[in-house]
Formats: sequence, C-alpha cells, structure tokens
Amino acid sequence: MKNDQISVLKTPQKTNKLSALALRLTVWFLILSTLPLIVLMVFIQGNISNQLRQTEVDMEQRRNKEIAASISQQVQVENILPILKASSSPDKTFYAINNGGEIIFHPDGAKIGEQAEFPENFDYLYRINNEIDGYFITLDAKTIISFTPIPHLNLFLISENRKPAILSSINELETKSIIQLGISLFIISIIAGIIIWIVVGKPIQDLTKVAVKISEGDLSQTVNLESMNDELLVLANVFNYMTQQLKDTILGLEHNLHQLQETQSALKSSENRYRTIFETASVCLWEEDYTEFFNRIQQLRDEGVTNFREYFDQNPDFLINAFACIKILDVNQETVKLYEAESKEELLGSLDRIYTPELLEVFKEEAIAISHGAKSFESEIPNLTLKGNKIQTLMRINLPETRSDQRLMLVSIMDVTDQKQNSLRIQKQVEHLSALRQIDLAITSHLDLRSIINLLLSQIRRQLKVDAVNVLKFNPHLNYLHYISSTGFRTNALQNTRLRLGDGFSGRAALERKPLFIQDLSEQTNPFTQAPYFFQEGFVSYYGIPLIAKGEIKGVLEIFNRSPLSINAEWEEFIKDLATQGALAIDAASLWEEQQRINEELKIAYDSTLKGWSFALELHDYETFGHSDRVTDRTVRLAQKMGVRQDQLIHIRRGAILHDIGKMGVPESILNKKDKLSESEWKIIREHPLYARRLLEPIDFLKEAVDIPYYHHEWWNGGGYPEGLMKEQIPLAARIFAVIDVWDALSYPRPYRDAWPKEKVYQYIKDLSGIQFDPQVVSAFLELLTEEEQEKSLKVEP
Repeated sequence: MKNDQISVLKTPQKTNKLSALALRLTVWFLILSTLPLIVLMVFIQGNISNQLRQTEVDMEQRRNKEIAASISQQVQVENILPILKASSSPDKTFYAINNGGEIIFHPDGAKIGEQAEFPENFDYLYRINNEIDGYFITLDAKTIISFTPIPHLNLFLISENRKPAILSSINELETKSIIQLGISLFIISIIAGIIIWIVVGKPIQDLTKVAVKISEGDLSQTVNLESMNDELLVLANVFNYMTQQLKDTILGLEHNLHQLQETQSALKSSENRYRTIFETASVCLWEEDYTEFFNRIQQLRDEGVTNFREYFDQNPDFLINAFACIKILDVNQETVKLYEAESKEELLGSLDRIYTPELLEVFKEEAIAISHGAKSFESEIPNLTLKGNKIQTLMRINLPETRSDQRLMLVSIMDVTDQKQNSLRIQKQVEHLSALRQIDLAITSHLDLRSIINLLLSQIRRQLKVDAVNVLKFNPHLNYLHYISSTGFRTNALQNTRLRLGDGFSGRAALERKPLFIQDLSEQTNPFTQAPYFFQEGFVSYYGIPLIAKGEIKGVLEIFNRSPLSINAEWEEFIKDLATQGALAIDAASLWEEQQRINEELKIAYDSTLKGWSFALELHDYETFGHSDRVTDRTVRLAQKMGVRQDQLIHIRRGAILHDIGKMGVPESILNKKDKLSESEWKIIREHPLYARRLLEPIDFLKEAVDIPYYHHEWWNGGGYPEGLMKEQIPLAARIFAVIDVWDALSYPRPYRDAWPKEKVYQYIKDLSGIQFDPQVVSAFLELLTEEEQEKSLKVEP
C-alpha cells in the first residue's frame, strides 16, 4: 500500500471551558424542560450510536462473507488455514468452528480443538442449515464477534474484532454526549426550539445523514465543520477521524484480500505443478486414504495394545479387514502401465484387487512400523498385475504431516524385477567368491589336506546344489588315483577306489586333462566295476574335472547327481575355479608336508649341534659333567608351570643347554682349579656371560636363547652380574634358570665338596628368595619338586 493512499486525521483538542451564558441557559432549560430534553438527547445519542455500530457490524459481516466465499471455493481443506492466517491481524482473528462449537481451524494452532465461547442457546446446526449469519458484542462492549455459515463444509467462519474503531468511538461519544447534553440544555433553554435546531438538531441531522451514507458504503462523505462548535465540533471531528480510520482499514483489507488472492493463485499453481509431476513421474505413484486404518490402530491403543506384532500374529483377520479398508484415491499413468490396467478406474478403490498373501505379510510389517510412530515404510514385495503377471516391486510409503482428520498416504512403487534378477545373480557370484575365499584361507592357514578337501566338498554341494562329491588324489610315484574324501554318498562304494590314468571316468578325465560330463549314466557301460554297491546310490548324471596345478595332475574332482544336471557357462566357470583351488590345496599340502619334514630334520640337526657344544663344554669343565642335561629338562618343566608360551619353550631349552657356553673362553686352569680363586681369576670367571653373548647373538636361531647364558647370574636384589639388574628387569627365563642352576649345583657332588642334603638345599633356596631369586619362581619351583616327589611315590607303589 502506498503512503499517499492513507492519511490519518489527528484527534482535535477538546475544550473544557463553558461560557457563563451557556451555563445560565443550561440551568434555566434544565429547570423548564429537563425531562423532555433528556429523552430527546438520549434518543439522538442512541440513534447515532446505533447507526455507527450498525455501520461497523455491516462492514464486519461483509468482510466475513467475502472470506467465507473464498473458503467455499477451496477444493482441499489444507488451504483453509493459510487463508485464515492471511486475513487475520493482531487486533482481528478469523477462525472456523464446526456445528458443535469446536474450533477446527485457527491461526494459533494451540486453540484447535477448544470450544468457542458462544451463548448457551446458540443453535449452530439450525443456523448452518438455514445459512443464517449474525453477530454479537461481548458484555464489555469491546469485541465484535461475527459469524457466517459455510454450509457445504458444515462450518462457521468466525471473526473476533478485539479493537473495533467505531465501538471505541461510540464509548468516547457517550462520554461527550453527557457534556453535550448539559450544553444543549443551556442553549435550548435560552433560544428554545430555533436555537436547539440550529445548534443541535441541524448538525446532528447532518451527522446522521453522513453516517447513513457511510453505512451504505460511501466513505467519501465527511461532516461539514463550519456550522459546528464546541462538543458538536469534537463529535464531528471524531466522526471524520473515524471515517478516515474506516477508509484506512478498508484499504488494509483490500491489500490483505489482494495478498490472499495471490496466495490462492500460488496454491493453485502449486497444485497444478503437483498434479503435473504426479501424472508424469517415471515411477508409480498412488494416493491412498489410510484414515480408517489409523482409526482402527488408535482404537487398539485405546484398548491397551502395545505389542502390535504379537496382536497381529494372534489376530490375522484384523490385518485382512484393515487392508481392505484402505482406499486408492488416485494413481498416475506409470501405475496404469505397470499394472496392465486399461484406465485409472480399474485400480481405484480398495486394495483387494491386487491382494496376494505375500503382500499381506508386507502389510503386517508396514502396520507394525506405522503403529510405532514411523512416518515412512519401505519394502520389496512380489506383486501381480491385473492380468496376473508376476512383478517384483520396491514400495515406499510416506505419511505427510497434517492435523487433518483425514490421513492420506503417498505411495511410490518402482518396478525392480530386472534389478531383483541381477541382484540374485550378483548374490550368487558373491557366494561363489566367498566359498573360494574360504578355501583360499584354509590353504594359506596350512590346515591339513583332509580338512581343506572336506571344506571344498561342502562348498560344492552348497553352491551347486548337487547330491554327492568325491575327490581322488593322484600318486605320481605309483601312477594311480586313490580316494581322499567324499560327501553325500549313501554307501562306502567309492572309498576303496584305485584307478590308473585312463581307467574309468576319473582316469579318462585325468589322462585327457579336461572335464568329462555324462548326462545319463544308464546309457554308459558301468565303469565302477570295483564298487559293487555303486548302483544303490541311484545316480543319474556324472561330472568329472581334473585337478591340475603347475601343469601337473594332482587328482580328479567328481560330481554325482540323482537327477539330470543342468549345466551352464556360469556353473562350469565356478567348478573350474573350485577345481583349481582343490589342485592348489593338494599341491600346498604336499609342499607343507615336505617343508615340515625338512624343518624337523633341521631341528634335530640344531639340537644335535647344541648337544655337541654342551658336551665339549663339559669336557672343558669336567666338574660340571651331566649338569646341562639335568637342568635343561627341569627348566622347561618349571617354565611350563609358570605359563610361558609354547613357542618360547624351545628358546628356553636351548638357553639352558648353552647356559655356561661362555666358559669356553675361560682357561681350563681357572675352571678346574681346586684351590681358592684369586680376585683376578674371579674377574675372568665373571666374563663368561659376555663370551656367551658374543658367541650366540650372531647366530639367528639362537638370538632368543641368549637370555639364560647372559643373565642367569643376575640377582633379584641387583647384586649379581654382568649388568647388576634387579627384579623384573631380569628376563623371566634367566630368573627361572637361576633357581634350577643353584639347586642342581648343590644337589650333586663336586671335586671340592659333597652333595648337600635335600632339606639343606631347599632351605638355602628359601633363604635366598627375594635376595638372589625371584620369590614367585621359588614358590613355583618348590611346588614342582613336591609334584615330582608325588609322581615318584605313585610309580613305586605296586
């Protein structure tokens, strides 16, 4: 709205001063004709007030009818609320109620559902049916409530004008009229009827005429102020000000009406776009009415049902009936095409026309999801066209947000028949790859050959859906195929198979190095003469494929089926891959067995070498003869008792054997000296851990065995050598061996002393617990000795 379209008149200043003459005339008039004049002024005031009030009420009613007409033209109820919002303002609210007085549409969403405050005897139904509109003013005379029926929607359009300009002016007019009454009484008392007419009657008549014309819609009228003064001038000014306000209000309403029309146009345009998109979409679109379905679900909630899955499982008829109550309101052309219908009408109505048992199962999951508050649901479902053709579809249902009692769903359906077939094909390929991967992992994990072959056979039966599978391994030294493993056989018919190349089906496949397929075994001469029970298996078809790795025959994979085999390129490609895996498994197993044999021989050679070094040391230091063998076995047992890993025991064993190998660097004169060693000689003796380390560390397989030769003279309290380590700084292997070493040295005689008694050795080791030895190792060692004593006593008992 342009600024020059609306002008606002300032309320004129009111005069409170009355002349002495006016006062005397008023008193004289009041004395002579108070009652008639009061009646006259009340009549005049009432006439003006009624005219002004009727003017505003008429305008309210006219505006109500315009908006009611606009609402009546709406096709969808969702468009009503935007119209009401656009028409409302801070001082005026438009809303709609039903025939029970309940608010259905309101700009303030919180008031929806509340009861409208109407008179108790207000007959809603009668006024709607007879299209009777009207109004009433609240008791405080501050609000005009107008109502206009909208019959075909069974609604009332209500407007609440909480700040009516004319009513406010009337209240002010009533105050002014009292003053005017007094002044008029004085004036009329002096100049009688002529002055009353000139001063009061004529201006009021002019004002009334203007008010009548304004009530008729002519807002160009204004009251002539030249012949008026005092309160009449104020009243005329107020009236003119009110008239201008009405003009401004009408201009504002016209502007709002224009915006409303634009909104309606935009909504209509949006609806047209929606219909265009709906009809031309490349996917199937359905509009379905779920109102009755939601009502039934709400009824279950009201009855206390919370576990809808359990309820639907126990009451399948509920789902069938709920499914039937869903109505198809509209579908697009793509739907007509997909479901092979002649027209939309064939699909509209109940969903029963496209019902299938599978669809009902999907509907159950949909009902459960929506019952728990889901706003959408998606599922892949098999379906039937109207001509009975099967299709695979992907369905997605969206529940739009709405406060309406009507619950409409937009359903999109996509034909995924081709995608489903591709998905199944891909899934099958993935399963094949997974099977190959499992076999590959088994091969690389160095499982035994029989376990790998059994895995291969189970995968063949599972993936290819065949009845029985058999694997024969080729012995290149004896030049024959022999049985390894099988699955799916009813008898042991083929477990004793031994065939030379060229004999039988498997021998032919191996010799010719290509698959052999026999569709009907009954047409062939029986090649299984070595298996008299073979005929009890009832096999119909045979497929044999050679297992070849690195250009060499490793065996034959045989497939037997009790019905004709259906073989395609994909089937043959997969069996070739499996055959390659089987050949690799046999080849890898053979290589692994050979490697294990070589490793065992190498291990024996290592241990023999270490034994030779230990024997050479004992020859060098004859006082310790037999010491290495004794401490080695007991050290390994104690390490096992203390939870040392199995793969570390070999290093502990080797370290125990070579624990004093460093003494090879100490002169025999010092090692075998019977007298007390000098300080310099002790210094040389204490160098033997360093000699051991220098000797063993360069040897790869002995690097991890250095802990015992280098650290076994360290003490728990840090008083040992060569590095003065303490507590857990000392490797566990060295802490274990230190106890065994001292125990053996004291338990057996030396040239310079006798062996100690067992109890004395025990006590010595206990005394040094926490000083020289690890307390936990001492405790475990004493338990080990006790266990050994118990084992000996059990062996002695008859």
